[in-house]
Amino acid sequence: MDIQSALTGHELFSLLSPEEVARLSNASSEKHFKKGETIYRKATLTSHFFVVLKGEVRMNLPGTGEGTGFRLGKRGPGELFGLSPVLGFERYTVTATAENDVVLLAIEVEPFLDVLRRNPVAGSGFHGAMVRAYYSRYLRLVKALQGIVENLGT
Repeated sequence: MDIQSALTGHELFSLLSPEEVARLSNASSEKHFKKGETIYRKATLTSHFFVVLKGEVRMNLPGTGEGTGFRLGKRGPGELFGLSPVLGFERYTVTATAENDVVLLAIEVEPFLDVLRRNPVAGSGFHGAMVRAYYSRYLRLVKALQGIVENLGT
């Protein structure tokens, strides 16, 4: 896969200049994970965020005991995840696992943030898209929790 094509083909990176795309492609790599493999665990140090190129990634909030936890959802082709470092957190807040064989674009955070600082239009566009994605995920989570609470009441 051509990393520059993957970046320019994604709407979130459409506001970047060709030079900025080239810089990010040098700070990015393609990663492959087999079904069931852990991409990262909650509380591990961050350095990259990811774009799903192929397959699905399961996001879980692990519990304190064996087999406990909460499934937060899946991320499919074109979706971003692992955004903790973009938001200023030094550790991931959930565990990400390959739901099936996946191909990811791993983007180093520091070069990415530098590009956004130098290109405020792209930075504003990316942050707006990130807010919309998180709000959408929040609404799905609230709906799931409402379903759980409703089932407990019956």
